[in-house]
Amino acid sequence: MRSLTVTLLAFSAALSGSPPSNSIPVIAMKSGQDSTMCDITLDFLCMLSWHYFDGIEIQGWTGCEPMTTVADLCDQTGMYATVSPMYLGHLGDLFCDDNWARGSAAIGAVNAFVQSSDSGESVTAAQDASAMRDTLIHYCRALIDDEGGWETLWYYDTWNEAPAWQRNRMISESFAYDDYYPGMFTQDTSVSEVLDTGVWSWTGWMLDSLGSEHPLTSTFSTMHQIEFWAGYTTDSLSKAPDFHTQASSVRAFIGTMYQVYDPAPPIPGAVANRPEVLGCNAYPFRQVGVEWEADSGDTELGDSLHTWMLEHYEEALDSTIVVASRELDAHGNPFPVHYHPQAFGRVGGFQIWGDREATELIYTSYKYRLPSPAEFRMLCHLALLRQAKGIFPYSIRSYSEGAGVFDAGLLDEHLVSFGAPPEEWYYSGRSHDDFHYAPPDLIPPFRDGFDPLCDLPQQPGTSGERSEEDYLEWKFDAYGRLWESLRGTLGEIAVMAPELSGLWWWRGFEDEAEIVHPDSTLPVLYLGPEIRVFTDGAESHAWLYYVNRYCREEGCTFEVSVCGDSLPEGALSGLALDHSRRLLIPVSIDNGTFHFLDTLEAGQGRLVEFVPEETGAEIRITRPDVSVAPGGPQTPVRDFRFTAGDELDIRAVFYNLGTESAGRVATELYDLTAAESLYACAVSLPGLSTDGYACACDTASYVWDTSPGDAGVHRLRIAAEELEGEDGRDNSVEVVFLLDPPDWAAEVRGDPWDMTEATGFQPAWMTDDIECEAGWTAFTDSVGGMFEGEIDADSMQCNRLHLAVPGPSSGWIDASVYDRLELTAWLGASCELWLGWVSENDRADSCLVAGLDGGWGVRGPFDMGGSLPDSLLKDIWIGFRDDAAEEGLAARIGRVRLTE
Repeated sequence: MRSLTVTLLAFSAALSGSPPSNSIPVIAMKSGQDSTMCDITLDFLCMLSWHYFDGIEIQGWTGCEPMTTVADLCDQTGMYATVSPMYLGHLGDLFCDDNWARGSAAIGAVNAFVQSSDSGESVTAAQDASAMRDTLIHYCRALIDDEGGWETLWYYDTWNEAPAWQRNRMISESFAYDDYYPGMFTQDTSVSEVLDTGVWSWTGWMLDSLGSEHPLTSTFSTMHQIEFWAGYTTDSLSKAPDFHTQASSVRAFIGTMYQVYDPAPPIPGAVANRPEVLGCNAYPFRQVGVEWEADSGDTELGDSLHTWMLEHYEEALDSTIVVASRELDAHGNPFPVHYHPQAFGRVGGFQIWGDREATELIYTSYKYRLPSPAEFRMLCHLALLRQAKGIFPYSIRSYSEGAGVFDAGLLDEHLVSFGAPPEEWYYSGRSHDDFHYAPPDLIPPFRDGFDPLCDLPQQPGTSGERSEEDYLEWKFDAYGRLWESLRGTLGEIAVMAPELSGLWWWRGFEDEAEIVHPDSTLPVLYLGPEIRVFTDGAESHAWLYYVNRYCREEGCTFEVSVCGDSLPEGALSGLALDHSRRLLIPVSIDNGTFHFLDTLEAGQGRLVEFVPEETGAEIRITRPDVSVAPGGPQTPVRDFRFTAGDELDIRAVFYNLGTESAGRVATELYDLTAAESLYACAVSLPGLSTDGYACACDTASYVWDTSPGDAGVHRLRIAAEELEGEDGRDNSVEVVFLLDPPDWAAEVRGDPWDMTEATGFQPAWMTDDIECEAGWTAFTDSVGGMFEGEIDADSMQCNRLHLAVPGPSSGWIDASVYDRLELTAWLGASCELWLGWVSENDRADSCLVAGLDGGWGVRGPFDMGGSLPDSLLKDIWIGFRDDAAEEGLAARIGRVRLTE
C-alpha cells in the first residue's frame, strides 16, 4: 500500500478561524442570545454537526459567561461561530444608553458625533472625532482581548439589517436624530454611500488595524416595494425603496471607504475599507389571508399569490447576491454573500389568534408562514444558483417577540427537536398551549388542501391518561418535519460544495442554458425550473446549475439544453459529470445543441460539469459519505453518539470523479482530538464509466475499538492520499463523534434506568426501573418514559426510590468503577438530592449529593467517588429532602445514570 503523500500524523487538533475554502458553510442562525446561550450544549453542537451544519450564530458579551463556555464547546467540536458582539452592537442601537452616530456637524466640530435618547428626540451627549476614535479603540481592544484562544471564532456580524433601519428612519415622520442610526450610510435615502467618517466605517477600520483576525460585517434585509399583492399595498408608496435601492446599498457597502480625521492639514484622502463578506436575508413564504379571499381554504402551495411572492424575493436575491458578485476586488475575485433562507413561520400569539380564547385563526396576509420541506430545499438551491457562498438557516430556535408574536423555527425554544420523545421536552418549558403553537391542521403548510406532499394524520382522541401527550406528539411531529428533512437538504449541499465553492456565473453567458418540462400538458399550478451557466477562473468549460421549483410533486423530469454556438469553443462536451450523484450523464448532440434529460425531486438542485471522455483520477469524500455500520440490517448510523468501550465500524465511501482508474489508494482514520492514528486501510477506485449513470467508488471500513477512557467528544479526520495532479483539498473530511461514559444500568443490567413502562406486572409507579419506594404517593402515568410521583410533607425528611439492581452478585454495582451520578428530572421545588446504598457486606449508608433547584434539568454528573465505598453495591436509592418543608414535593424523573 502506498504511503500517504502528506501523513495525517502531522495534523494536530488546531483549528483554522474559518471554514475550509472548498466548503459552502452552513450556520445555525439565532442559536443563542445572552442568557439563552445556556441552551447551547455539547449535545446540541454535535447534533448540528450530524445534520451537516458547520457552526452557530450567537449574540452577547464575549469574554464572560455563558459565551466563554460556548466558545470552549465550539473549539471541542470544531463548530465555527459568527458572533454579534455587544461591544460593537450597542453603538448602532438607538435603544442602548451608549449609542453613537455621526451627527450633522462638521467632522472638525466638538459635536461631530452624537448620542441620542432612545426615541431619537434629543441629543444626550456629544464628542469630537478624536474622542470618538478613542471610544472605538477602547471597544475594539476589549473585543480583541476576549478573542484570545477562541480557535473557531469566524467573524463578527452586527448591526443587523442596518440599511433598512437607517433608511426607514430617514423617511419616517419621527424625531430628527433617529435618522442617524445605525450610523452606516450618509443621509441620502438612496443609501448609495457608506459614510467614510461614520461609526461603521471607523469601527471596521479600527478593528482591523488593531490586529483582529476576525472580519466585521453585517446582514442586509430586503428593501423593496410591493404595489399589489393579495390586496397588499406598501405604506408611503412614493417613498418606499425598490430593488435599485437594495442594489445601491450593496454596492455602497462593498465600496466602503475610510476617512481618517487629522486636524492638521493637509487632510489625507479616503482609502479603501472593503469588507470581506455580506449576509442577506429574504423571506418569501407568506400567509394569504381571509381579508383578501372569499375562503381561507382557497390558498394552495404554488398558487399565483405564492408564486408572485417567491419570484419577487428572487429579484431581491438578484439585487443582493448577484450585484455583490459583480463587485470584484483587486485580484478579480467576486464578493461573497451568505444567504439566510427562511426556516421559520408565525404560528402563535395575538397576531394569529386575536385573543387567548379564540378558536378561529386570523390569516393576516404577508405574515410569515413555515415553508414546507420542499420549499426550504428549493430556497437554498435558488440562492446557490445565484452564487451564494454560505447557507445560514433562520431560525434554528423558536422564539417570541412579546405576546403578539410567536414564531416556530427548526427546533423549539430550548433547542430541542420537535420530534424528540416527550420525556425530553414535556417539562422543559416548551409551550404546550395552542396559543403559542397552533394546531397544524389549521395552518399552512400542514393543513388539508395546501401541500399535496404533506399527509397530516387526524388528531388523536381526547380520552385517557395519555390524551394530552398523544395530542402534543401529533402537533409537534408536524412542526418537526422541516428539521427531519434538513439532513437531506444540507447533505446534498455538502456533497456539491467542494466543486460549487470555486464557481461563479460565466459572465455574459450565464443565461445561455435552457431547462423545460418536456410534456405539452403541465402539472397543476406548475412552476418552471431555473438554470444558470457557471465556470471557474480558467473559463475553459461550463458547469450548469439548475433547480426544480415545482414543489407539489415528488419529482419531475426535465430536458436540459445548451446551444453549442452560444458558449465559447470547448465549453461543452458529450458527457456531463453530475456532482450531486457523482456519475456521468451522456449528452446528446443534435444540430449543434447539447441536451439531456434529468429527474429532480421537489425543490432539488443539481450541479453538472461538461467534461471530456478522458479525465484524470480525482478523489472526493464529503461528510454525508461517512456512516457507522449498524449492528443489524438497519439504516447506516449518522448520529455519531455511542458509548465509550464500543467497537465501531466506521464506513467512508470514497468517489473517483475521473474516468481514469485511481487504483489502490491509501486511506487513514485519524483522531485529531487525541492526536493519534486509529486505523489505516486501502480502497480500490475504478474510473467512471462513460456509458453513464454509475458511480466509481469504494468503501473503506475503519475499526475503532474505543475504551471507557475515550469518553468525550472526538474530532476525526478521514483522508485518502493525494494523487498527482488532483486537488487534494477534496480528499479528506472531518466528522464529530460523541462517546458517552459507560452507564452501569445500560451496560451491566442491560436496561437503562430511563423509566420506561413496566412489562407484565404493573407496579403503582409504572416502571420496572424502580424496585420499590418509601414515602412516595400519588403516582400517575401521563407521560411515557417518565416516573411521576409525589412525596407528602411528612416524608420530606425520609423518602427513597430504590433503583432496580439484579439479584445475583454478578449483577451488582462496582462502585469503584461507576461513581458518577446524573439525574434528569423536573422538581416542583428546591430540595436536596441524597444517595443511599447497601454494600455487598450488608452495610447501609447514605450521603448528600447536592442541593437542587426546582424545575427541569439534567443534574450532574456528580462525582461520588469520595462517598461511595470501594466495593460492590447490591442496593442503591435516591431521595429528595427538605427538612424545613411544609408541603410535599412533586417529581417527574426521566433518567438516572451511574457512569464511569
